[in-house]
Amino acid sequence: MAHFILFFIPLFLTVPAMADATLPADDWLTTTTNGIHLNQSTIQQQNVTSIDELGLLVPNVNLMTGVGGLPNINIRGLGVFDQALTRDYLKSAGFYLDGVQLFGDAEQHFGDLASVELAKGTQGYLGGGSHMAGAVRFVSNHPDSEQSLAKLKLTAGQQNIKRLEATINQPLGSSGWAVRGFAFYHEDDGYFVNQNPVRANNHRTNYRKYIGNTEEQGVRLAVAGPLGERWSAYAAVRWSDIDTYGQNFINVPTTTINSIPVIDKGDYKAVVNFSDPSRRDRDSLAATLQFEGDFQHFTLHSLSSWSETDKSFTLDPDYSEEFRSYITDNDGMDSFSQELRLHSKGEGANNWVAGLYYVKFDEKTGGFAALYKSLIPNILKRRAPTLEEEQSLLDTSGAYDYRDYYTTQLAAFVHSSQQWRAWQLALGLRIERWDAEGLRLDTGYSGKHDDVEFLPRVSITRNISEQSSVYLNYGKGYTAGGVNKTHTQGTTFLPVYGGEGSHTYELGWQQSLLNNRLQLHLVGFYIDYRDRHIYSHLRDGNKALPEEGLIKVGKSKQRGFELQLQAQPTEQLSFAASVGQTNGNWDDSIKLTDIIGHVTSLSQMGLSSTNELSWNVTAQYATDVPLLAARFIASAQLNHKGAFTSTLDKRMGDLLRNRKYTVFNLQVTLQTEQWQLAIRGENLTDESYFTDVMTTNEGGGYGLLGQPRLVTAEFAYRF
Repeated sequence: MAHFILFFIPLFLTVPAMADATLPADDWLTTTTNGIHLNQSTIQQQNVTSIDELGLLVPNVNLMTGVGGLPNINIRGLGVFDQALTRDYLKSAGFYLDGVQLFGDAEQHFGDLASVELAKGTQGYLGGGSHMAGAVRFVSNHPDSEQSLAKLKLTAGQQNIKRLEATINQPLGSSGWAVRGFAFYHEDDGYFVNQNPVRANNHRTNYRKYIGNTEEQGVRLAVAGPLGERWSAYAAVRWSDIDTYGQNFINVPTTTINSIPVIDKGDYKAVVNFSDPSRRDRDSLAATLQFEGDFQHFTLHSLSSWSETDKSFTLDPDYSEEFRSYITDNDGMDSFSQELRLHSKGEGANNWVAGLYYVKFDEKTGGFAALYKSLIPNILKRRAPTLEEEQSLLDTSGAYDYRDYYTTQLAAFVHSSQQWRAWQLALGLRIERWDAEGLRLDTGYSGKHDDVEFLPRVSITRNISEQSSVYLNYGKGYTAGGVNKTHTQGTTFLPVYGGEGSHTYELGWQQSLLNNRLQLHLVGFYIDYRDRHIYSHLRDGNKALPEEGLIKVGKSKQRGFELQLQAQPTEQLSFAASVGQTNGNWDDSIKLTDIIGHVTSLSQMGLSSTNELSWNVTAQYATDVPLLAARFIASAQLNHKGAFTSTLDKRMGDLLRNRKYTVFNLQVTLQTEQWQLAIRGENLTDESYFTDVMTTNEGGGYGLLGQPRLVTAEFAYRF
């Protein structure tokens, strides 16, 4: 109830908010951003509707939906993989929709978008959450009081894809108010096949062949308008639900090169013969309330949000058709955030922003691991298991992640910029307190941890000419600590871990040539990463099997570069290209010991989940077709991701190297003011690639298989 009271406090205080609290519309409020910004037209042409499509477009970024439906993200060697294990929802990198952080549903299908941005580097000086790696921001189209709109879009294609999207916008008389709605329904068979092979006892299961099927649906409804001459308001509610396959890893052979196993090259098929096919179901409901007040010398904003997510996830950890074990995980997540911001109007040489930000996140987990009685004869292979053994569980089964977890962040931030002729100096400071508390529900053991962080920022820009500038940025970032989910032998409390920090330095150059037909942006960066978190195994005091937990291991250093180029040689033809590389190394003194006593020196290994040289090239040709009174647009993208070493978050010392891969996409569109027809091809060369890899207990490898060749057709009609 307290959350709902706080949610409506801004209404009674008449404190306003902006449409996007973390991506201001005012140009002076936007710091120099190294990343990617897509407008509405580009989103449609490149079909960016989720984090998976976005991740392919940006060098020095490794981004995709991981196991359990939570995002895996690594930006310049910073970030988090395996959120399903680490529960790193508030920390390294943030995901936002209209300025509101997404905690449990960032993998959802997004539609009716105005823009998408992936920003690299420390975030939070201008509002929102604090993230040292970067942030992904989706911005929806808001209600428009000037026009009525009704639009339907149908998509169909391979993998039996069927998707229906509907968008409406309706002014509410002459009041200046309007309502906007977006809804979608999606289903497909996916690309994973269960062959239901004969088991050791000559029986077989009868699951559907295409076990990777997905059914997803969602609704977003918003209303906006003025509150008198000075105030305006925006309110939105959204709901989404997804029922999909949850275990995209397949078994892959490996070859050892320089003492590290490497995924073999090959034409891999999405065949996964599970006894209990993995499923993931998520249901999310969220609401947003914003107010904005326009005063003579400043603007006042308020942004309130609330969300609730329920998730269930089942997993077959032995990756075989035999009944040996299974895991189920049921989570409930609640979040509330409130932001108050005050900033100048960007009309002079000096501009400033100041505000407060608060977020609370609660999660209750109910993980359960089970072993079938058929496990023993399956392992010993002295006889075939009976049907009764395949349907009965051993007494060792039980809860493995049964706890409540609470975390809060309270921050004050201020940022100011001053222009002196060709020079601009920007200074910022964010002071943030974080609190974390964990309670193990099966043992009653608990843990608490908190700290205060001081995060300065400095940016110096020199405008060499109207077409050229150089800049130097420094920012301190952090990732909050927390409480591990299991106690160690001989203790009766949950161990805690402190925060990790980074110091990021950027030196950049921007240049426009040939009357802005050619634009260049080059940046070099250096990151001093301290008190790095590593996901390891901890020995639970009451169990024979180990459980997982985060520990702090020491320092690493990353350095690299990024180059972006945009060119338009003719009115019809345009190109965009970018390339980036991140190199890094661990401190020479860091050595880790795993649960079996194996010592690993991290100085001999590269940074985990960090791509090497990556690049992408986009070409677009657009021309009018007078005969059809339409416009023809063809767009091709070639996206390359460099090799990387798997995260250490599996088992200490058991690393696996993923190979580089290149994906070719092509879209052809014919459109008028009223309708649009598009044919899209993803991964047209049908490259077999993996977006994540990990080792197996038997010494082999698992790979998170990427999208094979997919061709779809789309038709949209505006009434």
